[in-house]
Amino acid sequence: MLFIFFHFVMVFSEELVQSDVFDLEGKTKLFTYEAKRVLSKDTMTFEAQFKDANTGEVVTTEKAQIKNGVIERYEVQRIPTKETGVIEVKEGKLLFAYNDAGKKSEGKEPLKDTTLISATLVPHLESKFNDLLAKKDVDFRYAVWYRKETVGFRFSFDKEENDQVVIKMNPTNFLYKSMVNPVYFTYKKSTKKLVSIKGRTLPKQKVGSAWKDLDALAIYK
Repeated sequence: MLFIFFHFVMVFSEELVQSDVFDLEGKTKLFTYEAKRVLSKDTMTFEAQFKDANTGEVVTTEKAQIKNGVIERYEVQRIPTKETGVIEVKEGKLLFAYNDAGKKSEGKEPLKDTTLISATLVPHLESKFNDLLAKKDVDFRYAVWYRKETVGFRFSFDKEENDQVVIKMNPTNFLYKSMVNPVYFTYKKSTKKLVSIKGRTLPKQKVGSAWKDLDALAIYK
């Protein structure tokens, strides 16, 4: 779940965000990340990609279109593992399509309020920043493309030190909480700028002959 997002800005705007993604200790650079968000009236488009830090090859891509804060379409691919996913909203339903190296599957569920994807995750956090500083929890649903379902998550205040505030993201379900480590968003309090995200990231890492989920540290430029 380590993704790069943006502050809401004026209508007809474009923003480019870059980060370097390291191992959890911040010692080995694994990927570079670049994302572009274009906001035009009530529509936001989002494109992002991770590149291997050694070869420069693109390893994951994301595209999204959001209208009035609601998902219209989200596409993602992990190139090395040959995984692709599409999420669409039609007639009040979330439609999932997942292709795992040729093995296709689908899912659907009713669209609930405050259902987020990577492109809207941080903007939603930042819209609730004052509530989080006041130690009020923020609950939402996160659309997990490869599971073909939404999962309940919660933003909560974790700690404040010097001029930095850390917000924690955790599943609300006990089973998922035991499976996924928290994701930590660090902000500079005085500017409300995102400094880093620590936790699950989109690319996987090859361990032996298998591809494994990866927790990492993304440092924003």
